[in-house]
Amino acid sequence: MHPNGIIDYKLYKRLSKEDRQKDQLVYQGTDTSHVAADLQEYVMYTFTVVSVNIGYGWESKSVVVMETTHPAGQ
Repeated sequence: MHPNGIIDYKLYKRLSKEDRQKDQLVYQGTDTSHVAADLQEYVMYTFTVVSVNIGYGWESKSVVVMETTHPAGQ
């Protein structure tokens, strides 16, 4: 039962130095966690998450986070 409807999540990534039009959809689904793969070391990425109420087509405001990657295994 989903009293607020089924919520879908979209996760986008891009290099932080790039414009938002370069966003790549890397995940879409109902899970609330995702592991980003194929990231380069010592690079700043911008991740954007948007939730969508599938039944009504409502979309939330974007949540934007920037993070610099570290070497693998650290």
